[in-house]
Amino acid sequence: MKRLLIFLILLPLFLIITGCQKIVTEHSDILEEQVTVTELIYVPASHGTAVSPTGGITGSGEIGMGLTVTSVNIKEEFTILFQCQHGNFVIKRPDLWKKVYKGKTYTCLYKETYRTTYDDDQFISRELIDYDFLGLKEFPELLR
Repeated sequence: MKRLLIFLILLPLFLIITGCQKIVTEHSDILEEQVTVTELIYVPASHGTAVSPTGGITGSGEIGMGLTVTSVNIKEEFTILFQCQHGNFVIKRPDLWKKVYKGKTYTCLYKETYRTTYDDDQFISRELIDYDFLGLKEFPELLR
């Protein structure tokens, strides 16, 4: 009962202090920056199966034996490692991987994603949370 009373007293105080804050995700306009391809990584598709013995004691004390079949499927991957002014980033896009060259510089098009806080309609704060890669300017047909 005491905890409920404390909760009922503190809840309105908390709501008054925090106000009517609204948090929204916002995106910048399209930005561009020079990037250099530092690595092109290809992992071929593969499949593997293994059979291994198993054994143990059941709940009733009996010894049990069996076989376990494990199957692994790895999908084909085309990975590009870029270097830019923010550091390095990775893009996994086969269509782009087939067009770029290691060591070459391109113009990257991207948007910044922000978590923005408003109190009613008044701006409070904005935090950069992600970069949204759109593509390379040199290949407009591959822009997303």
